[in-house]
Amino acid sequence: MLFFNLNWYYYEPIRLALKLSPLQFTHHTDQDLVQLLQQGDKKAFDALYGRYWRKLYLLAYQKLRSRELAEELVQDLFISLWTKRESLQITSSVGAYLGMAVRYMIIKFFQKERVHHQYEQTAALAPAYANTTEDEVFFNDLQEVIEQEINKLPEKCREVFQLSRHDHLSQKEISVKLHVSEKTVENHIGKALRLLRLSLKDFITSVVLLFFLG
Repeated sequence: MLFFNLNWYYYEPIRLALKLSPLQFTHHTDQDLVQLLQQGDKKAFDALYGRYWRKLYLLAYQKLRSRELAEELVQDLFISLWTKRESLQITSSVGAYLGMAVRYMIIKFFQKERVHHQYEQTAALAPAYANTTEDEVFFNDLQEVIEQEINKLPEKCREVFQLSRHDHLSQKEISVKLHVSEKTVENHIGKALRLLRLSLKDFITSVVLLFFLG
């Protein structure tokens, strides 16, 4: 049974994201926090929420162009993170995992919207798009395959791509961090995307690739 009110998280996303960053976890890595989360540590959950809510919200808003939808989707993700904490399987960085999870939820959202638009008179079709164990298995498999292919990228190309997609840094921030030009950063990201789309083309569709890698 949950010992804190998830509804509070659901309706107070921005204020919480700014507020929740427990000082005792300042020096903990994301992996440390995940381990504590799996043990039911609420403050570790708070710390992850504080670290990632804004980044994930901006990612969702970029795709959905709706403040309300983006907030709702990210809140659903964190609620799911808590309720499924004991069975979490994160094989990449936490930032990459959460970013991929948001993209996957956006794909599911657009699937539901398309089905609703095309078959709004046929309510019986809706359950076909409910979250299932198969969805979770597919997401975990997809996460693992993408990370394997990212690790095969040329070293500098991989470093830039991970800073962009995993750490959610802008091209300008990456150029400052690595002491290279923004054009160089742009070229590395473009090269990484081309290589990944080529290596993953037999595993997932171009639409899914667009959301996970774009």
